[in-house]
Amino acid sequence: MARKTLTDRKVQSLKAAPKGKRSQIMDGLTPGLGVRITDRGAKTYIFQARFPGSTNQARREIAKVDSITLEAARAKARDWAVLIKQGIDPAQVEERARDEQAQNRANTFGDIMNDYFDRKLARQRSGPAIRKRIEKHQLPIFKDRPIAEITDLDILAKIVNPKVVKTPSMARQLFNDLGGFFSWVIDQRIYGLKVSPCAVIRISKIVGKIVPRQRVLNDEELRAAWIAACRLPYPVGPYYRGLILTALRARELLNTDRTEWNLRSNSWEWTIPAARMKGKLAHVVPVTADLHELVYDTCPKRGKFLFSYDGGEKPMHLSIDMKAQLDAEMIKVLREIAIGRGDDPEDVVLAHFTNHDIRRTVRSRLSRIKGISVEAKEAMLAHVKPNIQRVYDVYEYFDEKREALELWAARLREIAAPPPDNVIKLYDVA
Repeated sequence: MARKTLTDRKVQSLKAAPKGKRSQIMDGLTPGLGVRITDRGAKTYIFQARFPGSTNQARREIAKVDSITLEAARAKARDWAVLIKQGIDPAQVEERARDEQAQNRANTFGDIMNDYFDRKLARQRSGPAIRKRIEKHQLPIFKDRPIAEITDLDILAKIVNPKVVKTPSMARQLFNDLGGFFSWVIDQRIYGLKVSPCAVIRISKIVGKIVPRQRVLNDEELRAAWIAACRLPYPVGPYYRGLILTALRARELLNTDRTEWNLRSNSWEWTIPAARMKGKLAHVVPVTADLHELVYDTCPKRGKFLFSYDGGEKPMHLSIDMKAQLDAEMIKVLREIAIGRGDDPEDVVLAHFTNHDIRRTVRSRLSRIKGISVEAKEAMLAHVKPNIQRVYDVYEYFDEKREALELWAARLREIAAPPPDNVIKLYDVA
């Protein structure tokens, strides 16, 4: 059998075999590699060896000459030789690779995302909000794409960069949503993905570092917020009243179940289960007279959930519309206050604030009221105790939380409806 040191030029110059026959030339550099030429001039790289499971030598096709370079054919021949020495049939390896590629193409972003919704997000406290963002922003773009084909450039060009200029915080949030998803996919080991396309993206280099919010409502804004919440109908108005009275996180209050409230004993209390708390510890809220009035008298006495649009069957969703209703009513109140003091109501401007800024506002106000310990303030806000204190200090500060809530309610009443100068205060302000 002819053997030559093949070059791309020599391979291209090989003539067709005689009619009715095939000729074959083996490579002088790579053992087992050769070129087979038909009588019509078709050229194929082949590999000749004794393959596992057979006692005879056989020739197998590597690729058509026009579809692969000589160097690539040599590399494949060397790989096959290594596999054969290990007792592995190269055909089986390539079949598994083809099956894996086919499976990867079948594993689309949308199909796997449905698994993520059911198996991961359904059990997370923040799951509904994450799912809503993904359905709005990521699914329309990537739904039918094989997950293995989504790259870091796709994520930057189609998700992050369109948001980074006007809403960098949203760009970061959408990126984090994808990062969590891809990490979960890799952990499952069944979708063929081994590296997250988010892993090589440094989001802080693109959208900047996180700057902690410092927004706190002043007394006039807080007064407007309380009056607006009292004016707004159920469930939005009562919800915001509860948020201002308790300083809890928005979703901890939003999803409250009536069975969590004990208003029949002498010690009224509301127990939020650990599953709904950020710190994953159950939180007991002493129910003050203001909270009791809100729950027992203001909210309808039907259905499972306290704040609901459908009679308590499902909790209402936290939405932009809810906050917009509060902002619109606050503007009206602020204009009324401006008219009352002789100012032009058209000059009234309400600086942007978030629901979480209400929590920061209450905590900041508590620091100005004498007689409330730091531990009681932190316990009232359900902040997890730091480090070793969490292990050894299991005291719940129930009575101290009640006192703090009552002092805050008294301060809030004074802010919402300032008393005459001759009224004695029930607390001291630092």
